[in-house]
Amino acid sequence: MEGVSMEQRLLLLFARLDLTEFHVSRILELVRDQALDWPKFVHNAHWHRLGGLTYHHLRSIGLLSEIPATAQRQLKSAYVENTVKNVYLRSQLGKVLRELNGDGIPVIALKGAALLEQIYGNVSIRTMSDLDLLVPEELADRAQALVETLGYTPSGSEEAQRRTREEHRHLPSLVDADGIAAVEIHSHIVTRSSPLRFSLSGFWARAKRTTLVDEEVLTLAPEDMLVHLAIHFFLDRRFRSYAALGQICDMAEVTRAYEHELDWDILLRQSLGSKVRGPVYCGLSLAREMLDAPIPDNVLSALRPLEYSQESARRFTRRRVLDTRPVLVSDLIAPVATYSLPTLLKNMVTRLFPSRAYMSENYYDAGSRGMYSSYFYRFKELMAVLVLYVKNPVELWQQFQIDRWIHSMQNESSSES
Repeated sequence: MEGVSMEQRLLLLFARLDLTEFHVSRILELVRDQALDWPKFVHNAHWHRLGGLTYHHLRSIGLLSEIPATAQRQLKSAYVENTVKNVYLRSQLGKVLRELNGDGIPVIALKGAALLEQIYGNVSIRTMSDLDLLVPEELADRAQALVETLGYTPSGSEEAQRRTREEHRHLPSLVDADGIAAVEIHSHIVTRSSPLRFSLSGFWARAKRTTLVDEEVLTLAPEDMLVHLAIHFFLDRRFRSYAALGQICDMAEVTRAYEHELDWDILLRQSLGSKVRGPVYCGLSLAREMLDAPIPDNVLSALRPLEYSQESARRFTRRRVLDTRPVLVSDLIAPVATYSLPTLLKNMVTRLFPSRAYMSENYYDAGSRGMYSSYFYRFKELMAVLVLYVKNPVELWQQFQIDRWIHSMQNESSSES
């Protein structure tokens, strides 16, 4: 890959469960290079949700003594934090599944809740922020109410909760009494208005019954798990690069774990039939290019969108995957399909001065006295980012191009016959 820094190359080598002799030799070479910027590397590792996995590998191959003490402490901290939080989240997952199973509600464990057990097998090496559980749409409210009986309460104001119910793929997030564990009851994997929304009947029909934390639960079939992870990765890139390499690592490791079981024909039928080929191609092609995921050529060829720009893809990878700097376009301009100047200006104003519901959800409670001062805080926050781009108009233009490409990938997928 072109334009990848030494720190990024080292992180890419760590972003996998198993290291070959080649990986270890390259890691040794980079770790011992005096030009390596350790503060930058550690920042990237945390940003991409790979601090725990990096520490695990450094310890396993006996290289901890060769890195600066500060970097050791910071990476070990990520490893320990993962351990403590994931142990707690697993205990909560058991309680929630027991409650839902007792009421006969089918549950599919999504993302970290399933991957931590089935793929990583180590509570210390993968970050997990919350518990994502998919239930049939008609049972979502009942599942939400049952989780609340365990001491969980909805987060955000009443207005924010209403908006979440109407627009999002999940009901309002539920937080435990200690504010540590969050549970999201999903009825879908994308928002209601998303052009990528499709029927999940195939997901449910192919779901596999398994046991997590001593409780029965369903997990997505490997093919559907990859589709979901790729869509999730792609949609997150509209807003930031945070956790991007961690998400690509998830896709690569799922592919490796199920290499001899994956039915690629099912994945192709699901992706092409549901018109999500752009996001799925984007995620899987990067998993192969960056982390050597064993994805067949014919699969990527079949998924490749009709109007695919390799140069735009490279720009996307550099800025929305590897770069940890703030993304201006997504923070000032609401996602739109048509990039006309009037639409962009209108949405920029909306993002600068959003609704009370948005502010209460992301800054302060709607009823507090600090509500209006939070607008000033947000404006100041965004202006600090804007100044960076005013100084570099080329960067701003490139960001617009990337955002347009993301939308073209999404909209082309949804409009193809």
